[in-house]
Amino acid sequence: MPEEPTENIEPSRTNAPRQQPAAVLRDERLLAAISHLAIAAVVAAVVVPLIIWLLEKDKAARSEFVVFHAKQAMIYQVVVLSALMIMFATVVLSPLAFVAAAAAWVYGFVAAFLTWSGRDFKYIWIGDFARE
Repeated sequence: MPEEPTENIEPSRTNAPRQQPAAVLRDERLLAAISHLAIAAVVAAVVVPLIIWLLEKDKAARSEFVVFHAKQAMIYQVVVLSALMIMFATVVLSPLAFVAAAAAWVYGFVAAFLTWSGRDFKYIWIGDFARE
């Protein structure tokens, strides 16, 4: 039986995390992970990645890894918090909001774990927007 042809997919067009070079320093991984972990603290969810992004983006020796992950986490958390506020405001969607909040929290923790491991992570839809 002949083999089926395999499709050649560009790595940059997939949502799969890419392995970062070994040059990503521990401090950079920590700052990126903290940006994603901030989703656990509702009040600080947007403020923490915003502060990290503002401090890192204009440094002469800035880390693109940290800048991207702080910006991406900030956008993700603004979108999630906005959606949750709308859901909680409507009586019909409020039960769904608890499930959505739990899913968003888990997704943020996955991002934090992967960035702490030194791997790149892109949120679906938001990652490409944050790279621009």
